[in-house]
Formats: sequence, structure tokens, C-alpha cells
Amino acid sequence: MKRLAVADPPRRPGAYAWLYTDVCAGPYTAVCIFLVGSIFSPRYAARRRRGGLPLEHCAVNFALYRDGRRVCWVLSEYAGATVRDGATLGIGGSVLRYGGGDTVQIEIRERTAVGGRPVSAFLTLVPLAYGPVEPVALGRDGTHLWHPIVPRAVAHLVLPDAGIEATGLGYHDANRGDEPLADGIPGWQWSRIHDRHGTRVSLRLAAAELSVDARSSGVSTVTVGPPVVEPTRASGWGLRVPVRPDPAVPDLPRSRVLESSPFYVRYESATPGHHALGEVADFRRFASPLVRWMARVRTRVERVA
Repeated sequence: MKRLAVADPPRRPGAYAWLYTDVCAGPYTAVCIFLVGSIFSPRYAARRRRGGLPLEHCAVNFALYRDGRRVCWVLSEYAGATVRDGATLGIGGSVLRYGGGDTVQIEIRERTAVGGRPVSAFLTLVPLAYGPVEPVALGRDGTHLWHPIVPRAVAHLVLPDAGIEATGLGYHDANRGDEPLADGIPGWQWSRIHDRHGTRVSLRLAAAELSVDARSSGVSTVTVGPPVVEPTRASGWGLRVPVRPDPAVPDLPRSRVLESSPFYVRYESATPGHHALGEVADFRRFASPLVRWMARVRTRVERVA
């Protein structure tokens, strides 16, 4: 399994990499992101023009939702990270590692961005299907890469302090780039839909749509085509959000918004047989001083790496 951002973290000013994981289990949806060169950091955005390095601006994001309502938000920024054996990434007190059998093991030990409440969470993914062996190039000259490493997995979620233990389905991917994300990709729309038989992942850019179809048999196919036009509605900040996550799955109900900001929306839709999670992002908007100020409010800067 390729280990973007772990075996070879980015080192150029303005570069970035992240490892993304989500779990849907019963009423719970959890999202976890380990970032090296945090694209959500106004401090990194300000310092990269002066030579600020990705490893000086790392972050851990963890969000937990129950029945579509947020119950926990962590976005902790650190001035460093540790990489061990090309298979373990440590940021602050949190660790992501690739274990035996290609399991993805995550341990979160952080504090909420507002209030500083301690949060402990454990996520384990056991792959059911793998994505492409090599990452997919986005933008020009392969400067930006997307790798849907494990599009479908059995997932286990535990938050011991909250008395939560649940099993469901998981997803894991990676992104990285050698320049600031907005320089090559102004924005995108991403969605992941689990059903009883497989997982469909879509990454929609301005000029193309990349789709991954992962079956429980372990077989995945990747296709590239023109972006699909579908009905949208405006978020409170004016971003265009799909009314439903994917026109190819008409049975899904209207999307409900989990997170909304001037440059980013996360949404969800579910039935007994489907679970969809998606996002719309406009990375150019992050250049706004107002947006960067808002990002500071939702981030906790920790002094110990």
C-alpha cells in the first residue's frame, strides 16, 4: 500500500500532504485528517512566502457527528511531526500507522478547538477493497496528487470517554502537492457513497470528473470523464452544494450540511442501504483575510509537537 505523506513528507515551502479517513458506524460519522503543511492554517499561508516549511505547520482534524449533528470538533496545529519506519505519522499526541494486513490504525489524543475538552478516539480500518496502485495526477504536470488508497474497509470506532464503540464502513485516501493547493486547483467537489455491495468515489474538478468504483470483491476501477451537471443549492456562504450527493444514486435523500464555512461545505445523506459523505471546496476563498481569521477561531495552536 502506498504511503503518501508518511514515507516521504513534503518539504518545499507551500507544499502540503494529508491523510484522510472517515467512518460511518450506526448513528455516528467520524472524519479524521492528518495534515503536513496544513492547508487550513492561516499561519502557514502567511509564512510560506518567507520560506515556511510544511513540517513546521502540521495539524490534526477530528470531527464526530451523531445523526447529522456535530458533537465534537478538533483542529490542533503543531510545529512539527514525527515519521517512523515509513509507516507511522505522529502529530502531537495523535498517531496514524499502517499495521499488519494493511490495516489503518489511528489514535487521537487531542483537545477540542473551543473549550479545550480532552478527546480520545481510536479508529481501525481493515481493507475490503483497494484503489489504484499509483496516485492520480490532478492539475498540471502532476503537481497535485490524489490517492484513494482504501475506498472501502471494515471500520471500528471507539471513543472510550464517551462510551462509544461502533463498527461500520470506512474510507481512506491521501492528497499531496508541491505547491499551494489553490495555485493549481481552484476548487473541487468530492463524494463517497457506500452501499451494501461496494463504494463509489467521485472527485469533480472544473474540467474533469474522476470516479472510483470499489467492489467488496476487492476490485476497483478508475474512470475519467467530463464533469456531470446536477442540481445544486446555495450554502449560507454562497457555495453551490449538490441537492443530492450523486445523480447516479437517485434513492439518496436530500443532503444535510454538517459543516459550512466561506470556502468549505461538508454534507451527508443516508438511507438504511446507503451512506454518502461529500464536500465542496473553493480554495481561492481561503486567501481572504476574513476567512483566515475565521480559521484561526476554529483552530487550537498547541505548543508541544
